Amino acid sequence: MDRIAPRITRIRLAPESGKVRPYLAGQFTFIRFDIPGLPSKDHPFTISNPPGGSFIEIMVKGTDVWTLDLYDQAENFPGVGEAWKAWVDYPYGDFSTERAGAGPWVFLADGIGITPFLAMAGGRLSDDARILILWAAYNRDELAGFEELSAINARRPSIRMVPVLGHDPIWTGRRGQLDRQALEDLAGRELADPETRYWISCPASLRRDLVKILKNLGVSRRRIRYEDCTS
Repeated sequence: MDRIAPRITRIRLAPESGKVRPYLAGQFTFIRFDIPGLPSKDHPFTISNPPGGSFIEIMVKGTDVWTLDLYDQAENFPGVGEAWKAWVDYPYGDFSTERAGAGPWVFLADGIGITPFLAMAGGRLSDDARILILWAAYNRDELAGFEELSAINARRPSIRMVPVLGHDPIWTGRRGQLDRQALEDLAGRELADPETRYWISCPASLRRDLVKILKNLGVSRRRIRYEDCTS
């Protein structure tokens, strides 16, 4: 359990005995933590690491009292030898590329909405799987998981990641919003390919805008999948 960005905590959970149950990249889990000082409640989280490992991992952004309390508790984590307990119920959801053909795919994320795409990009893909990741965020501090995706990109050149930052004056990459202009500028090749599938993970308001933009650009609804999140 560690803080990886302002208000964002990464938590790794391993079973006390046995193996991690099978799941698909992009699915989510319900977790109830037994942490001193943290109210007990079941909460859904997307699994951010690909299947096949000895643990599952989640990233939590502090957006309300409970998740901010969880962020604050990270500094009190006793360590692996005295790890806290959690009750985990998974897998849930069908937001996954593992049963969706070979691509090409465009992943559209906002902030912490990158979590399912971390699992998908790092999962079981063919060497030539073509993926474009357009990742909107307020500034570079919001890019939790950037190093992991950069490492995946280095191993798999057919995966391309483009952060789009709205309020970072020293950012030298793409700046602005994830809007129609950004899609036309950055995803022209994919938009021209009728086989491209689009996967959206972001707050509902931006998701509605993106679905509308894609439809106006000629993308049929059957080629769009989405999962709402709190960014």
